[in-house]
Amino acid sequence: VNKKGVVKALSPGKCTITAKVRGKKLKCKVTVDTVERINAKKLYDLIRKKGKNMLQNLHVKNLALIDEVEVDFGPGLNILTGETGAGKSIILGSVNLALGGRYNADMLRKGARFGLVELMFSIENQELIRQLEEMDIFPEDGMLILSRKLMEGRSVSKING
Repeated sequence: VNKKGVVKALSPGKCTITAKVRGKKLKCKVTVDTVERINAKKLYDLIRKKGKNMLQNLHVKNLALIDEVEVDFGPGLNILTGETGAGKSIILGSVNLALGGRYNADMLRKGARFGLVELMFSIENQELIRQLEEMDIFPEDGMLILSRKLMEGRSVSKING
């Protein structure tokens, strides 16, 4: 796993991933079915550049002071307002987390075993759908969901999973 959150495998089969987290060396044995390099940030950039694709929904659970929140976005300008300390920056920062941004366990809500961040995009551009399908990513009903489950010492990112 590199600094950008991309898992690299040279060949299919069993392998051990070693990572250093807060000074501790962690090992994880995994089986790689196919060799893939999918970077969530690059996927987001691809969606953003193709037009007529939009972030529809943001779901955040157990992150900092947020117990659980759903934010639905509409066409045009969307504005988040609230008092100081209400969590506006946490909501916006969670988008970065879903895209593979840096995470540490201090970000979890106190007492929570895990946190969750999900982004739901509408995908309308046929060229983008074709490019996603070339990466074995198949939007369901014109929607693409990026999710990241955050746990102490590790996180799991999924696309439509």
